[in-house]
Amino acid sequence: MGKTLRVQSHLNLSEIDEYIRTCKNTSEVRRWMVIRHALSEPSTSEAISQHIGFSAGWIRQLICTYNQEGPSALRRPKRMKEPNAYLSKEAEKNFSFV
Repeated sequence: MGKTLRVQSHLNLSEIDEYIRTCKNTSEVRRWMVIRHALSEPSTSEAISQHIGFSAGWIRQLICTYNQEGPSALRRPKRMKEPNAYLSKEAEKNFSFV
């Protein structure tokens, strides 16, 4: 049996519900729902994963990040890697097909 996950009370349940209602990004809503579930009904990551439908490892990582960084950790946009470039920006501007 796993350990019960503890969530820092950065926000109360009504504030989390407000974020869920007003959020337009579905990925962010899912993250808030996991935090709400863990805050209202503390249980193991396995139990939360069966109830919500995400992997237990992802839930543990999300809660750990939330505990360390607070609500701003859930509002983060996806990180996009910059594409690989063989030329510098200046060299790209001067490049022409002849």
